[in-house]
Amino acid sequence: VITQAVLAGKEHAGTMVTTYHLRLPKLPAQAELDRVMAQESLPVVVVRKGMEKQLDLRPLLHSLRLTPEGELALSVFSAPGQPGGKPLEIAAKLFGLPEEEIRRARVLKVASEPFLVSEK
Repeated sequence: VITQAVLAGKEHAGTMVTTYHLRLPKLPAQAELDRVMAQESLPVVVVRKGMEKQLDLRPLLHSLRLTPEGELALSVFSAPGQPGGKPLEIAAKLFGLPEEEIRRARVLKVASEPFLVSEK
């Protein structure tokens, strides 16, 4: 039986996994992607409604990989009522991308599907 999804250790109905392909002027190395995914916490400061807020990006990350086409595939969790981030904002914070690279980057949403956990 398929029930709810788990996000940051908590169950949430309606959790989705959305995958984006980011075309960046300079791609991070696979070792950098592995390092990011191995972290337990990735705290950053984001601006929301004109105010700075702390956000942990790690619970948002489902996967990071390089595509054969030379793009960064970024898969993120999203759930109603949970903080989230835009794909370019997440990539910029994770890899310290300068503003110029962010302006030249391109994003393509390639998939969005429910994240389901099966009961045992």
